[in-house]
Amino acid sequence: MATAVINGVFVGAIYALFTFGIVLVHRGSRVLNLAHGETGLIGAFVFVSLWGAGLPLVVAMVVAVALSAAVAGLTYALVIRHLEPAGPSRMVATIGVAALLLTVASRSYGTRPQGVEPLVTGNAFTAAGITVSMTQLLVLGTVLALMAAWFLVDRYTDLGLRLRAIALEPVGATELGLPVDRIAFGVWALAGALAALGGVLISSLVVFHVFFMTSITMRALVAALVGGLSRPAAGMLVAIGLGVLESTVQYEISAPGATEAALAVVLVALVLLRPGRVALADL
Repeated sequence: MATAVINGVFVGAIYALFTFGIVLVHRGSRVLNLAHGETGLIGAFVFVSLWGAGLPLVVAMVVAVALSAAVAGLTYALVIRHLEPAGPSRMVATIGVAALLLTVASRSYGTRPQGVEPLVTGNAFTAAGITVSMTQLLVLGTVLALMAAWFLVDRYTDLGLRLRAIALEPVGATELGLPVDRIAFGVWALAGALAALGGVLISSLVVFHVFFMTSITMRALVAALVGGLSRPAAGMLVAIGLGVLESTVQYEISAPGATEAALAVVLVALVLLRPGRVALADL
């Protein structure tokens, strides 16, 4: 059981990384980006292709992250900013972007699963019968570093203050002269980079194909809604909890579909029972 819980923490850390990107975009532009996972998917496939072709790991990762950042930034600049802020039109547009990116990935890389080598090899340590791999430590370390960095940015910089102002009152922020469009563009690009980073980190731990981001994004989306679209840290903690729950259910129940059923029940209950649920108009 202890091993299942530890593994769940590492899985939840990946969910938390995606949750952070979803919440960040919402804070910076008041849009629930349903193409977040597919944006990272493009970067992840480019990384696997470049790394497999012999490029150094760091170079392949930088190119992949930069590409997804560009895709996300252009999504905002070319599509989102031209749509009416009120209502669901922006959120619906991201569904179209997601479909387009999936089509591009499918045509470029096919739909068959691919094998991906671990980013780093070897076991970091073994204690009490629990073995932690270097890849797991890399994932957890990255997420913890991002959480710490976000806390510092949010609390002690002008950017954090501006993002809080946009999240609380976007119209008022515009009237006060804040460069809302530039901030939103930067936030979308940063979220795209984080999506690619998450995809790269988990590429060797999942069945890697063009749809592998779908279930991750759905869990991250629920964590974001439950934790609150204005509170990245809360959403990330919920995401880690979902990872632990998923791993524990898999350990206790081996019946096919049991994990998905248990997660579905818990996720629906969390969304329904959460006080002050997010209204559609806020999405």
